[in-house]
Amino acid sequence: MRFIKEVEIAYFRSFYKETIYRCSDLNVIFGKNDVGKSNIIRALNLFFNNSTDDATDFNFDIDFSDKRRLESENSEGIRKFIYVKITFSTPSNYRKSLGEEFYVKRQWTVSRDDEYVEEVSSHIKANQRHIVTRFLNLIRFIHIPAIKDTATFRTLLGNIYEILSNSEEFLKTVEDFASRVQSSTSELFSSMPKEVAYAPERGRDKSSSHSGNSKFHMRPRFLSVPHLGVRGAGKLA
Repeated sequence: MRFIKEVEIAYFRSFYKETIYRCSDLNVIFGKNDVGKSNIIRALNLFFNNSTDDATDFNFDIDFSDKRRLESENSEGIRKFIYVKITFSTPSNYRKSLGEEFYVKRQWTVSRDDEYVEEVSSHIKANQRHIVTRFLNLIRFIHIPAIKDTATFRTLLGNIYEILSNSEEFLKTVEDFASRVQSSTSELFSSMPKEVAYAPERGRDKSSSHSGNSKFHMRPRFLSVPHLGVRGAGKLA
């Protein structure tokens, strides 16, 4: 389903005030160099993770829009702040409490450093705010930088492994696949001559704490020492 409906970014880096409408399940951002494509991702990372890049903390002085800064210096009464506002399409299991859609706006000001003030849709009552927090805590936004080194790929692989290892559906699929392989190999080895048969042995990977990790061991099972003439490519003298 479409998860994020709209994204509004104000006074963040190269953005003065922009709104991205009609977001879909898959969104492609394209354009010339230095037009702000990466800053959209940084704004989302700021919203979900309170940092701009993967390893860069939010810094208001750096991340504040230059255009807005110039306005505030030339005119009195113009406040310095950054905000990111996301309108969500509510999943079915949250619609009773949060409605068909709702927004969350997070705003950072020059005086509060990396702390933000949060605002939510007016139709959400004060005693339902904890449901919004619970919903947001389920979201894991992962920022992938444009320049990737070995450490970045290791981190991404670790994230993928963690997500898969916590998925009951994935673990059940792995177990079903392992059972089918076990059955097929058992049939295969039962049809081979006993002298060259190997017994497949399925066991857990003791080095891993995850219950879904299985591997196969091939254990030789020679019932008798085969004669050289019936073993592999051996030849009688």
